[in-house]
Amino acid sequence: MIKSKPVQILKQFTVWELRDFEKFIDSDFFSGNIQVRSLFKLLKKEHPKMESPALEKENLFKKLFPKEKYEESKLRHLFSDLAKMLEEFIIIRELSSEPVRKKLLLLDYYERRGLEKYFNQIFEDSIKVQLKAPIKDAGWFFNQYLLEEKAYTFSQRLKSRSLDNNLQTLVNYLDLFYITNKLKHSGEMLTREMLLKVSYNKPFLEEIVTYISDGKFKGHTAVEIYERIVLMHTHPEEDDHYRRLLELLETHADEFSKEELVDMYVFAQNFCTNRINSGHPEYLKEIFHLYKKMIALDAIFENGYVRPNVFKNIVTVGIRLEEFDWIEQFIDDYKDKLDPKTRENAVNYNMAWLEYAKKNYKKALRFLANADLMDIFYLLGAKCLLLKIYYETENLDAFYALTESFYMYLRRNNQIADFQKEAHLQFIKTIKQLMKLKMERDKKGARKMHEELSAEKNVLDLSWFLKKLDSI
Repeated sequence: MIKSKPVQILKQFTVWELRDFEKFIDSDFFSGNIQVRSLFKLLKKEHPKMESPALEKENLFKKLFPKEKYEESKLRHLFSDLAKMLEEFIIIRELSSEPVRKKLLLLDYYERRGLEKYFNQIFEDSIKVQLKAPIKDAGWFFNQYLLEEKAYTFSQRLKSRSLDNNLQTLVNYLDLFYITNKLKHSGEMLTREMLLKVSYNKPFLEEIVTYISDGKFKGHTAVEIYERIVLMHTHPEEDDHYRRLLELLETHADEFSKEELVDMYVFAQNFCTNRINSGHPEYLKEIFHLYKKMIALDAIFENGYVRPNVFKNIVTVGIRLEEFDWIEQFIDDYKDKLDPKTRENAVNYNMAWLEYAKKNYKKALRFLANADLMDIFYLLGAKCLLLKIYYETENLDAFYALTESFYMYLRRNNQIADFQKEAHLQFIKTIKQLMKLKMERDKKGARKMHEELSAEKNVLDLSWFLKKLDSI
């Protein structure tokens, strides 16, 4: 019973939510079953862990039905009723933060009862609430569409002249909602196609981009932002789309929720990543600027902790730009904001890369030795770093032993995505070739390999290889 639905929901409740639910369930309007209330009281005592033996099925049954023989179905029905009560409470609580949804329900009621005067009052009040709302995203367009649709259908049914024929307004907001979301999700598809080498069907995308290209929806920032995101991906060589996106995000940040604003900046980051991978290292400075912007927005957190992949990416980009002092300060400032379960490993791993970049190879090895690299991406990165250290220090025995063991690890591990596996297998092949050229001082071979890699573009850590070939 520990894993039952009500228990799992209640475990996530805050103290304040628990208190409000108790008021809710104590109302006879919502619950007439006194034993459902009793069950809740027993569960509440064990909040938030709710792992006590007191919550075992038999123990709960004895408390709830002290004079009866154990009957699991009876307990199961109580839990089912409690689950329904919890969901009713959640719906009401969520509605309290959605004023337009509440008013839409009122409009439904007044329409069914034919109360035109009160319908009009609520409609006008709803439009005022909408206009005052600072956030003008796709959800805002959808709410406008729903309100206009209610007004239109009601006026048609009553043959009323108190509301103008708003059919055109209704369709305009429907178009805005559809086009904004179409562009948004198409942008996500284009990003995945770019980074993951997958393919999606995107019907009407070209037609929509053409349709809005003459400024039909000028003034609706969400449409223009997602239009720029799409054009940024379909025309990557045209830097103007990326620049315009940054201008819009800077100027209209307050029109979007923090979550959506972060997603928009991530689109820009992914674009920069692709440009870097396509042989345009100048975008490293751009992506570093974007990470600083996300830090300023407190947008690097998830569930109260710094996202480990973002922490790692910031360090990686900063190192490539040789912003060593800034990165060291960043690690020191944010290490305590990482999840305690993975904090030590994340710090050791990233400090190892920083010390390697500063040519402190012994320190880098010590940090790696202290890291328990259970995460597959940390593990892959650590092995690549070790190969680089062995290359720099010309530790040939360790270098070739690791290339062999790393190769076998990649071949046998089925949890690594194919594109990641191929990228790291190529890395091993390339660094072995590089080591051979270094040890033989083969300038002609290094020049030829430089030309080949420059043309290939999609080599993992390409800039590092080109730099090392230059030194040969």
